[in-house]
Amino acid sequence: MLVVAIGGLLHTSAEIAEQMGGSRRQLIAASVAQARLDSLASISCSALGAGSLVSGTGTTRGIQESWTVTRTTYARQISLTLTLPRRTQTFRYSTLVPCA
Repeated sequence: MLVVAIGGLLHTSAEIAEQMGGSRRQLIAASVAQARLDSLASISCSALGAGSLVSGTGTTRGIQESWTVTRTTYARQISLTLTLPRRTQTFRYSTLVPCA
């Protein structure tokens, strides 16, 4: 009976540790996404979505990034996809940058 209880505790501990690790990865991904979106949003509307600023890729803190800019008359939509290592977990973010 004691062996079953200890086994159950170990299993629960492993699950909690995995959840905490997943939360940490999501927090890092959100930080990387915010930095990339802020960086792109700081570019003028006339330049954003033109030439080489239509799409891009990169790696930050081991996280693969891929982004695209879609032009509309009054705004630029930035779509960002992040792929986290090991679990191949993908997160998608999007923001709209208004143009004057």
